[in-house]
Amino acid sequence: VQTCALPIFREPGSTIPSEKIRNILLDANLTLRSQTELLLMYASRSELVANEILSNQHDFILLDRYFDASMAYQGYGRNLDKDFINSLKTFINAPDPDLTILLDIDPIKGFERKSGDSMDRIESSGLKFFNDVRNGYLELANQYRSEEHTSELQSPMYLVCRLLLEKK
Repeated sequence: VQTCALPIFREPGSTIPSEKIRNILLDANLTLRSQTELLLMYASRSELVANEILSNQHDFILLDRYFDASMAYQGYGRNLDKDFINSLKTFINAPDPDLTILLDIDPIKGFERKSGDSMDRIESSGLKFFNDVRNGYLELANQYRSEEHTSELQSPMYLVCRLLLEKK
């Protein structure tokens, strides 16, 4: 029986500077321009890439988000220039993932799961924003069909482990 143990990183976050940036990005009491949000996301990602991803010695690592998230959230959700977003990926030397798994959920169902929880700054962006984000993710998955796997959100860790073990 094979097991699945791998380091898990979150975005934004997972390094000391990135966690401080995360606190700014998610602070519901702040109003940030979309451009500021994008640049802060990439500042956080740059630290994660330099300090954790490029130096990692494991066969696999798991990130709960990566540069596709910026394309979906800031490119599709905030309508920022997608070519510029791609240039930031290159600028910070972010390696391409070997496998991307999209766990798809209708935004209404996502909000139902969070009912009763306080919402951060990004979660407070509204249903239209999250529909645009979801459509962005689905478009990216369609563009890169051979590299991305889409699944209705059910048992994510089991799915991730199964896909990684199949790829190994």
